[in-house]
Amino acid sequence: MGDEGDIVVDSTPMKSTELAELLLVRLYELAKQEDRHSVHILSAIASDFGVTDKSHVSSVARMLEHRGLINATFTRETEVYASIKAEGEFLVEQGGETGILRQYAQDPKSLLVVDQSTHFHGSIAHSNIVTHSSRVTQLNSTEVQRLLDLVHTVIAEDPSLPLEAKNRAWADVDLIRTEVERQAPREGIVREALATLGDIASITSFVAQLGSALLSP
Repeated sequence: MGDEGDIVVDSTPMKSTELAELLLVRLYELAKQEDRHSVHILSAIASDFGVTDKSHVSSVARMLEHRGLINATFTRETEVYASIKAEGEFLVEQGGETGILRQYAQDPKSLLVVDQSTHFHGSIAHSNIVTHSSRVTQLNSTEVQRLLDLVHTVIAEDPSLPLEAKNRAWADVDLIRTEVERQAPREGIVREALATLGDIASITSFVAQLGSALLSP
């Protein structure tokens, strides 16, 4: 990976190639926890490392896609939804090319700038979100919020959906968001809304991830 400029994390210069490998290793970890085809928002991952310039993240993602390391979808809002490919997994398992993965393996917190007490980094399906009397978890997981935002965005950009269908789907997204913020979320309502959203082909995989995150087995 050739150098394509520097970014700054906690006053320490980080090369674009290093950011690329950090994005890869997080996608790799999430793929192992869920599956290789699970899709994640790269700007959310990059923000964990102090990188908030979405256009820069998009540029790095294009480099990764060009090298055949990730599958990526780019939106007009410069968001990138990505999953890791087998070639990307191989690069991570080989330790990368810049040395940043060795540092990450030795001490991940040295590179993360988020508050570890409030940010969730583990598997969505096996999160430690607090549960209450119902079998639905409360919405205190950043990953769950991002999944809901992702579903909302994909619906907006789905050319196959008429506006009326989009409005109904957005209403279901808002219903889930409101319900899981309740002190005692109602499982039946959440399941019904997820089932309705699951009929929309463009968001099926994301709805499945939400179901795993929100509903106890």
